Amino acid sequence: MTASGLQPPVNVHSVNWLWINKAVMDKIGGTQPKTFDELIALLDKAKAAGVIPLALGGQNWQEATMFDSIVLSTGGPEFYKKAFNDLDEESLKSDTMKKSFDNLATIIKYVDPNFSGRDWNLATAMVIKGDALVQVMGDWAKGEFVAAKKTPDTDFLCYRFPGTDGSVVYNSDMFGMFNVPDDRKAARGRWRRQRCRRASSRPSTSSRVRCRLAPTFPIPTSTPAARRASPT
Repeated sequence: MTASGLQPPVNVHSVNWLWINKAVMDKIGGTQPKTFDELIALLDKAKAAGVIPLALGGQNWQEATMFDSIVLSTGGPEFYKKAFNDLDEESLKSDTMKKSFDNLATIIKYVDPNFSGRDWNLATAMVIKGDALVQVMGDWAKGEFVAAKKTPDTDFLCYRFPGTDGSVVYNSDMFGMFNVPDDRKAARGRWRRQRCRRASSRPSTSSRVRCRLAPTFPIPTSTPAARRASPT
C-alpha cells in the first residue's frame, strides 16, 4: 500500500508470446518461426491444411497486444521505445511504422470470419481444440491450457513472437479496480495514470510498468526463463 492508501500495480505479465497447437504443427510439418515472414509461411501451411491459421478475438486490446509484438518485431527494441515510449514523431511517421501496419494488415487476413468481438479465452480454446494453429496472447493464456489438462511441449508450444526473441514486453494492471466504491475507483485511476506517466518518462529498459493508458516496455533479456515454452 502507498502512503495514499492505494495499491500499486500488480498482475505483471509478459505479452509477446505465440501459442501453438503441437498436433496441428506436426500435421502441417511446421517449425518454430524465427521471422515475421516465416510466421506468414507457417500460417499459409495451416490455411492449406484447412485449419484456421490465427485465432484472434476482434477486440481493441487483443489487436493492440498483437500490434505491440509486430512493431517490436518489425523495428526492434530501440525503434519501439522511440515510437511508443518517447512518442517520437519521426518514428511514428516513419517507413518502419508503415511497415508495421502493413504487417498487421497481412496477418489479420489469416483469421476466421467470426473473429469480431470474440473473447480472448475463446480464441485460446480454438488453439487448444486444434481448430486453429496459432494465437498471439500474453502469458495468462497458459492457464487455459493447464485447465484443459494440456502439457507444454506435448500438447502445445509457446515461442516468443517471431523477431522479438531476446526482448520481453510486459503489461501491468491495477488489482482491485472492481468491486470497490466509485470514489475509490476514481482515486485509483488517478494513481494509475500518474504511475504510468512516470514510467513512460524513464528511458531505462529496466522499467517493467505498463498500463493500458501508457506504452508497453520491451525489456532485453538473455535469461532462459524468459524464453521457456511454459512461462509462469
